[in-house]
Amino acid sequence: MQLYTWDREGDRIVEMVGDWEAPPERVYTYVPGTFSEMTGFWAESGGTQSVGTWLVETDSVDSVAFVYKDGRFPGGGGVVAPTETMGLVPGLLEANDQGYARESGDRLAAFQRGLHADPLFRSAPPVEVAVGHSWGLADVLASEVAGARYDHVVSLAGAGAVDDWQPDPSTEYDSLRYRDALGLAQATGGVYAGRDPQSMVVFEDQVFESDGDRALELGSPVTEWFEVLAANHGLVATTEVENRLVLGQLLAELERKDVWPR
Repeated sequence: MQLYTWDREGDRIVEMVGDWEAPPERVYTYVPGTFSEMTGFWAESGGTQSVGTWLVETDSVDSVAFVYKDGRFPGGGGVVAPTETMGLVPGLLEANDQGYARESGDRLAAFQRGLHADPLFRSAPPVEVAVGHSWGLADVLASEVAGARYDHVVSLAGAGAVDDWQPDPSTEYDSLRYRDALGLAQATGGVYAGRDPQSMVVFEDQVFESDGDRALELGSPVTEWFEVLAANHGLVATTEVENRLVLGQLLAELERKDVWPR
């Protein structure tokens, strides 16, 4: 793993997992979600890079993952080690702000253009996969509006799409999630005006069952249901053993659709 971009004042950090010089056959861009902070990149375990690292170490091809955060994400404190992050409600309002997503999407599209300028990339173009967790999906889809292009877009409990986003006919779109708190809000149509992965037919939407789901009973208190829904939203972006079925299905979807050599 190596530092690809670091700008303390700009709240920017991108880390690369894998060997770019190989060159890679598949490139992942992993974008985390609401409340993501730079400190999550140097957590001793379960950090922001965990899913990207697992993908590179587990897939069957030469691959590289860029774990991406360019600027303050919704709900973030905006500094390297915040003493107090934004409250839940203001953070969620930011995550549902289409203007916020567009600005971040512009930066993500520019990041992809920078990768494409590398001679190694031009000589042997890899399969490009964007994986967005929660608000990270809004960032990914907004980057498509700004000119980015991916072979696969994978939503891990993704938030939604800005209103002028249209799917690329040459891109595969997959949605992997548990029943979670965000999904409950999306069902009301109040998240990205109902333009979310469980509502847009272009996404192949797959819903999984967590240990928490299986432990709930019909008569369980409402508080327990909400605790499970909240935990499920974070679980889908981890490498916990409980979540390996989801990650394995993510790889299976990519391998089913990729054709080698390109």
